[in-house]
Amino acid sequence: MTDGRKSTGVLVFPVKMAGFVYITILLLLAVPSAFGYRRYAVTSGSMVPELPVGGCIYVRHEASEKICEGDIITYRLKDSDAVVTHRVTERMKYGGSEVCFRTKGDANSKPDAGTVSYRQILGTVRFCIPFAGYFLMAQNSRYVKLGELSLLLAVLLTDGFLRERATVKSGMAGKKKKSGMAGKKKKYSKG
Repeated sequence: MTDGRKSTGVLVFPVKMAGFVYITILLLLAVPSAFGYRRYAVTSGSMVPELPVGGCIYVRHEASEKICEGDIITYRLKDSDAVVTHRVTERMKYGGSEVCFRTKGDANSKPDAGTVSYRQILGTVRFCIPFAGYFLMAQNSRYVKLGELSLLLAVLLTDGFLRERATVKSGMAGKKKKSGMAGKKKKYSKG
């Protein structure tokens, strides 16, 4: 006779492990946000190898006087919602006291056209987690969100069903042992 808990554990372990991995990835993506970091997915190869495609970069606001040549900054393009992350190649004053920056992608052959004003800058890149950007990009898809919700529901229902099944099996095994009839044949005596 097999133990119901062992067979249930074999089925539940992969589901629990997948849930653990999923929650760990979510925490890696979310916890830095509580400390003032913004996260962005790297979607182009303009900063390879420093920032790989599919990486998740964490950006933090920086005072203009602390941004230097060689720093990697994330900024919004003028009159657009598009976000770019490139390296500062030159820091300069523009119109008196306003600071502007020239930028270039590490993998690009030419510098970016125009300059970036401090007002456009979202922050400097502090660190990057390779491949986590793919997960971040997937989070924006409604199909992925629907799939995650379905997976969570399936895990909860499966886990509950398997636990109930194990409880029923272990209860039946306990009843047989108590009655002393488990695996024994009845003997009748004549006489």
